[in-house]
Order: sequence, then C-alpha cells, then structure tokens
Amino acid sequence: MRSKVPREGPAWVDEFLSGDYFTSCNFHTGGKNERNQFCTECSGSGPLCQFGLLTSHSGHRTLQVRKASHMDSIRVVDIQQCLEVSDIQTYSINSAKIVFLLSRPQPRPSKGALHACLCCNRALSDDVKFCSLACKL
Repeated sequence: MRSKVPREGPAWVDEFLSGDYFTSCNFHTGGKNERNQFCTECSGSGPLCQFGLLTSHSGHRTLQVRKASHMDSIRVVDIQQCLEVSDIQTYSINSAKIVFLLSRPQPRPSKGALHACLCCNRALSDDVKFCSLACKL
C-alpha cells in the first residue's frame, strides 16, 4: 500500500484517486444523484453528482468516473487531457478505452504472465508498466 507521500501530477490527483464515487449525494436528494463527477479546478470539492456539477462547477474542467468490472475507471480520451497514461494497462469497455483508478485485486498469482505492474505486481496483458492510475502516480 502506498504511503501518505504526495503523488506525482497535478494537485487534485490525490483527491481524485481517493474519492468515494457512486454514492448518493447528501446535498441533492433527488433521483440520479450518484457522485461520479470530479472537478479538477476546485480543491476540496470531492466527487460530485450531476446537479452539483451544473450548479457550482459550470464551465470547469471535469472528469466522469465510470464503473468497469465493479471498479472505478475513466475513459482514456478524458484523462489523457490531464495526465500521461501511456504506460498504464487499458481495457475496452463499450468500444471505449479505459484505465482503472486503483489497483485491481488479483485473486491468485498469474502463471506465465509476461508483464507485471511495477508497483503492485499485478499481471498485465500488454507491455506496459502499470495496472492503474494510482500505481503509476
């Protein structure tokens, strides 16, 4: 597990990666209030629902977190505008390339894996260095 040393990258990266996504918003109690948005311009705002995004962060650069294999992920096309992701394992979900925010658990050691994450040693299918944004940063 990573220590509390600040990560490489923009100031908002720690908050983005540690966000508690896909929980209900406490401020907007109507329907479709799950927190899956993040504003890269406002420190301390944490994950936002679509209503919070529209009311307080209109015009700001934001990122939408998605679920893939029960894990938080983001589309490469969205995050590559903010962070370098070329050394991270990508996956195709609904014809979009994604990367995972955090390291994915590996149920058992992989036999014969040619590549492994330099941070957590997870087996990788491509010749890349990391399995997730958190492992790279």
